[in-house]
Amino acid sequence: MSNYTSTYTKITGNDIEVSDFSTEFDAIEAASLTKADKANDTITGATLTTATITSGQFNQLNDTNNNESLILTPTASAVNEITLANAATGNSPTFTASGDDTNINVKIAGKGTGGLIVPLDLLDTNGNEVISHVATASAVNELTITNGATTEAVDLSATGDDTDINLSLTPKGAGWVENNVQGALVTDTSDQAIGYGNWAHINWDSETGGYDTNSIHDTSTNNQRLTVPSGVTYIKLKACLNFTATSSCAALVVFSKNDETTNPTSVIGMPRETMSVGTVFTAGMSLSSPPINVTSGDYFTVAVYCQDAGATATLTVDMTSAEHDSWFAMEIIK
Repeated sequence: MSNYTSTYTKITGNDIEVSDFSTEFDAIEAASLTKADKANDTITGATLTTATITSGQFNQLNDTNNNESLILTPTASAVNEITLANAATGNSPTFTASGDDTNINVKIAGKGTGGLIVPLDLLDTNGNEVISHVATASAVNELTITNGATTEAVDLSATGDDTDINLSLTPKGAGWVENNVQGALVTDTSDQAIGYGNWAHINWDSETGGYDTNSIHDTSTNNQRLTVPSGVTYIKLKACLNFTATSSCAALVVFSKNDETTNPTSVIGMPRETMSVGTVFTAGMSLSSPPINVTSGDYFTVAVYCQDAGATATLTVDMTSAEHDSWFAMEIIK
């Protein structure tokens, strides 16, 4: 319609007004154009109030320099989306996953090898600091956290450009680095006698005064054993035994691995100690192993042998005297 022009003349006093109807016709024409006609039009300086844009043609927002600020990528049959909400004074704007699904993750991905820059602290849901970042100029090393599948540990590792990288945990002031104890410490409620020339795998029927963090011990079934739980690869063993005897003899003590025979097989890393036991005093012995490589299900016992010339000697493992209690422990290292 812009090809047609119509005018009228109006004389008022000394003024002559000439009007061109083509402007009005162009406005009417623009309002009646189809969506396809307006696909490439540019709207400048416009304000959209309570507008909903449903056309698939809207996929990019540019800044005042006509550079991309936001690009929208369509997904066929999408049911989830991002909701942006502003906030009043004292509150935080939110960037929230929303949609039809009950549980929806939010993924923020860098391009190529790019990452996510978090310039300030990470806060919890109460607005309190959880992680505080301290920037280092020209940093080349960092901390990597690796999650784990079932029975696997979560890994906290030093990574970066350097070949060898230390990992430092620094408490504040007089504080210290806490390490949760994992393992078992077991005792027994009755003395155990061992005849001359015999081996015995000591029973441990109590965890009173001790602990068992990972179902390592059973106080009734196979209670002589401490068993390696799932996911553990290194442990340490310790034991303290106190003896009395009816006549002078010697006590040979070993840690036995997966072997409850009458003559346990020696295993690398398993200590073996021998000490003389008299009739007048109580003899005490402590054993400690280095870190031992293990697999889930391996079990360990304390095996004691009564030896020497006193063929009638009986060696007693003292479990009941308050000052002589014996015990057996496993410490999980890794």
